[in-house]
Amino acid sequence: MRIDARIPVRIADGEGRLDLPPDPGVLLLVDWDAGRDGNGGPEGGDVRPEPAGWAAVRRLPLAGPHPAACACCGGRSAVGQFLASQFQDRARGRLPLFRGVMVVADPAQAEAVREALRLDAAAASYYRMA
Repeated sequence: MRIDARIPVRIADGEGRLDLPPDPGVLLLVDWDAGRDGNGGPEGGDVRPEPAGWAAVRRLPLAGPHPAACACCGGRSAVGQFLASQFQDRARGRLPLFRGVMVVADPAQAEAVREALRLDAAAASYYRMA
């Protein structure tokens, strides 16, 4: 029997809606600002409460910190870099010791997560699709 110790990643259906019971052992990744309804910036939009009961809540990046294929990032995607940094924060004690990841995102961001787990060697060494 082969054991895969990588952290499982689940992608929730529902176009970015959060209708899931919280799990204190799971890192929640969202593609919207957790404090907003997604319709407004700091001055607009209804305030959405911060999801409670999760190990941590992080917003998925829409773009990386550098231009695509810059020399320092070696062509890694913004989502791949982000996933690797969350694992590093977990290892360094900056995040709780989560045992799973739940992604609540629109279809494009969900596909970006799947692609990062297929193509980014660092992210794929830490995580797997559940």
